[in-house]
Amino acid sequence: MFHTTPETREARKPHQCTWCAFTIPAGEKYVAWVTFEDGLAGPNKMHEDCYEVASADGPFEYCPYENERPTNDRAVKL
Repeated sequence: MFHTTPETREARKPHQCTWCAFTIPAGEKYVAWVTFEDGLAGPNKMHEDCYEVASADGPFEYCPYENERPTNDRAVKL
């Protein structure tokens, strides 16, 4: 497995967080990277706080859309 370097971006349109499945609204910053495995490319987009929780202990693997969203009053599920 290989992945690109995560980078912080500002959403131009709504996206779905691959960590918690909640919406990343337009105008909000998020962390993005691409994972390559077995010839397939998988895009990853996470709220900044979701990425912080996921990567707190170093490199990580996760089940997309199945994790808890860190407490946030603005969170809206798709």
